[in-house]
Amino acid sequence: MKLTSKHIRGLPKQAWPDLNKIWLTDPQYEAMPWDWLTKVIDECVLKMTFKKDVWDCNNYALQFHAMVQMYQYKLIESGELNSKHSWALGECIGFNEDAFFGTGIHAQNLAITDKRGSLN
Repeated sequence: MKLTSKHIRGLPKQAWPDLNKIWLTDPQYEAMPWDWLTKVIDECVLKMTFKKDVWDCNNYALQFHAMVQMYQYKLIESGELNSKHSWALGECIGFNEDAFFGTGIHAQNLAITDKRGSLN
C-alpha cells in the first residue's frame, strides 16, 4: 500500500494533537508488511538490551530504523520483495518534562503496517 507524506503526517496528530513538528524525508512510502516487521523484531531486536546512558532509547530507535532499512534492502536485492518506496517506519523524538529518567526526552519508532493501515 503506497502512502503519501501528507497522509502519514496526519496519523500521529490523531494520537498527539499538540504535535507540531513532523519531518519526513521522502514524498511517498509503503506500508510495512506486518510479517516482515515481526521477523526483524524476532531476528534482530530481541537481542538488544538496555544499558542506561550507553544503549538507551535513542540508540535503540536509530539502530532499529537502520535494521529495518537493511532488511528491506536485502529483500529487494534478493528478489524476494518488489518495493518502489521505503517502508513507513521511522524514529520519533518527543518531550514530556515528567518522563524518562528526568530528562523528559524519549525516542521511539513508529510504523505503519499493512495489517492495520495505521500507526503500530
